Amino acid sequence: MESWSDQGIVLHARPHGENGAIVALLTCEHGRHAGYVHGGRSSKKRGMLEPGSLIKAQWQSRVEENLGSYTVEQERGIPPFLMDDPLKLGALLSACSLCDAALPEREGHPGLFHGFQALMTALEEEHW
Repeated sequence: MESWSDQGIVLHARPHGENGAIVALLTCEHGRHAGYVHGGRSSKKRGMLEPGSLIKAQWQSRVEENLGSYTVEQERGIPPFLMDDPLKLGALLSACSLCDAALPEREGHPGLFHGFQALMTALEEEHW
């Protein structure tokens, strides 16, 4: 049984099955990594799986090459003021989409992860 635990930024979450979601995270040690979240479309978890949210994720799978499943806890959501500013929200969603489309799966990029966190911190300022 393979497993690891790391911080991650949600890049995207797409529905899968009745109540689950396949979530792609940008993690510090494991790069862009996808996994299945049981109940990911439920009212409790739907808000924490928005693109740009910082979560603590534990991934596990029988075999390392499989999709695996996540157990997630929210560390920091999207700040509410970001929803009122379309430019800042667009910048955050664009950064998430670019990372999701351009990064190879399961290749660590600690510098990019910390740079993404710096972007999220800069978005909280007036002159970002």
